[in-house]
Amino acid sequence: MNKPLFFCCLFVSVTFLFGCSQKNMFKLGQTVSLKVREEAYCDDCNKDVKVFFDKIMEDSRCPEGTTCIWEGKAVVRLMVDIGKPQIVELMLNGKDKEGTSKTIDDYMVTFQALKPYPKYGEKINPDSIQLDLLVRKARMRSKL
Repeated sequence: MNKPLFFCCLFVSVTFLFGCSQKNMFKLGQTVSLKVREEAYCDDCNKDVKVFFDKIMEDSRCPEGTTCIWEGKAVVRLMVDIGKPQIVELMLNGKDKEGTSKTIDDYMVTFQALKPYPKYGEKINPDSIQLDLLVRKARMRSKL
């Protein structure tokens, strides 16, 4: 085997291996955006923290361009792994700026947004769906 071909094959192999192992990382206190079936790992947590966006359980938010009696809600299912995987469902009502939160160990996971917001007469491309979450340290309650 000649040297240029060998080094070309080596370069492609190394690039492929490192490209496949690249993780989606996030920092505490900063919004992390995930597509459906995508996961992200905490870059600066003192424990291994992984969040996986499993699926949308419900999206009944009132589409823009319509008038609704009820604002609707979006419900998503996540798998949060902080040493032990846990299934978590979070909800966001209508156009609220922040949805429900769940505290797991020392961390709080908050549903911030599900994008794009539905619009009357427009179909949402499943590949364009994005979940925004905030992961931060949970506030410790003081003991009296």
